[in-house]
Amino acid sequence: MTDKFGGMGNCGKIFDIMPGLVGLGGALGAVAAGAVCDHFSNCRPLLILGVVTNLVCGARLFRLGSGRMWRPDHGPLPAAPSDQMPEPSR
Repeated sequence: MTDKFGGMGNCGKIFDIMPGLVGLGGALGAVAAGAVCDHFSNCRPLLILGVVTNLVCGARLFRLGSGRMWRPDHGPLPAAPSDQMPEPSR
């Protein structure tokens, strides 16, 4: 999905940033979850927020579409005609 929506030229940048964001979210998420549970004396608001967030994100995934063909220097990928296919080596 990364190369489909971000382009192959951006894959390295995306995969460089992702681990940092996952680590930051894991660290801050645990602190925030503890604060919410302490404030409300239960974890029900976190469960409700988690269900709503997952439903919204799941619905957004279906709206992504088919993506783009990322070949800005060469245009779209051409389909090779069958008469120009190389003969298999024997």
